[in-house]
Amino acid sequence: MVAVGTSLPRREFVDAFQRLWYGEAVESDHTYFGLRMPKCPLDMAIYAEVVHALRPGLIVETGTCDGASALHFAHVLDQLDHGQVLSIDLARPTADYPRHPRITYLGGRSPMAESTLKDVERWVRRAQGPVLIALVSDHSRFKVAAELRAYADLVTPGSYLVVEHTAAGGPREVMEEWLTTRDDYRVDLTLGQKFLVSFNTWLRRG
Repeated sequence: MVAVGTSLPRREFVDAFQRLWYGEAVESDHTYFGLRMPKCPLDMAIYAEVVHALRPGLIVETGTCDGASALHFAHVLDQLDHGQVLSIDLARPTADYPRHPRITYLGGRSPMAESTLKDVERWVRRAQGPVLIALVSDHSRFKVAAELRAYADLVTPGSYLVVEHTAAGGPREVMEEWLTTRDDYRVDLTLGQKFLVSFNTWLRRG
């Protein structure tokens, strides 16, 4: 398949785009409502489409950064008049974090701590609708593997477990190894293909 507007094969085009995005630190200049958003706008567009289609009762993200993605999720949920965002991070919440009635921060806590996981499970049980989970806290092989094991069973059937920044070799390899142990998850390639490129892997639970 050839990318629109170029004679390069699609894979080469995507790889070149990813190298430019990371290599020239383009992501450091991306903001949302003035908040640093180190995520590709194309991926945020995919999130918006997925959230609209799913109408999740709960979105969990295992990394807050400056709170831009949590605010983005809350704004999309506002349009649906439904759903909550639970944002988890090792850093403690600051006064600079965006405040929104749909967002709850679990700050100063590891996403892998037993107490954190118990709290997340309580939120999942109370969720009024599908549960979507985005794994974004740490892109090391160890952390990706641990979070996959800890959070995969909390995603509701038909919803998504999103493993972010799997353009990097280590996280992608760990995820691919993990997928061989699960027959209830498949990679949804249609989202990345539709938007030409995605830095994430979109795992849909059957």
